[in-house]
Amino acid sequence: MSSSTNPLWEYFHRGEKQNSAQYETWCKGCVKYYLDKEQRELEERIRNEDEAKKYQEQQKAFKEACIAAGSVRGEETAFITHLLGSHRNKTQQECLHASDEAKVEAKRQREQGTSSTVHAQGKTTALKCQISALVDTPGSLSEPSSSPASKKLRQTHLKTYNALQMPFSDSEVEALQAQALRAQVSSKSPETLFEDQEMLKFIGMLRKEAIHIMPTAKVLGGRLLTAAAATVEKKLEEILRGQVLGMS
Repeated sequence: MSSSTNPLWEYFHRGEKQNSAQYETWCKGCVKYYLDKEQRELEERIRNEDEAKKYQEQQKAFKEACIAAGSVRGEETAFITHLLGSHRNKTQQECLHASDEAKVEAKRQREQGTSSTVHAQGKTTALKCQISALVDTPGSLSEPSSSPASKKLRQTHLKTYNALQMPFSDSEVEALQAQALRAQVSSKSPETLFEDQEMLKFIGMLRKEAIHIMPTAKVLGGRLLTAAAATVEKKLEEILRGQVLGMS
């Protein structure tokens, strides 16, 4: 099963290519574990920062989480060993942070691989006999080069994982949409500002997932504007209350 179709790739972040065939990867469960450990402290630290600074700090936190999690060699056997532990090395236990779905898939592939090994020697012997027969037939040795066995060794093109694809947390979505309202009002732009295709393309270049959370005109002129008005009204009440107390 190629790396482009093996379901186990869904449970690992893909990084840069380490050699001609393998990528550096990180278990998504482990990375999430280390991100969550520092999430509250990170949110407190960047609460009052601008969006550019928040983005830089989030990227830094993601990289630090990857380092803490440790990388895994980007191939099927390494994935299975990380998720389920090693049969040979008892000190390497199963991953404590991976999802149940990831472990179920890894177990299925491990059992499938074990059952396939039972017939491996017979198949190898049969293949040797076929090759021996082909040696005596001129021109026939070129055919096995296009056989399925050779195709399995071909490395398909894989898209490198990019930190720009990180999803937003609920608190980040709320903060970004509130800032979007302020930007629209301050620039005196129409409420359809973040529905414009060119604007969405630009935002997507900064961070891919951002285009999915940009508010529509309905959201800008409705829920966000109502929430902003409520915030202003609350602050105004506090100011007026302070003035009344001062006069008394």
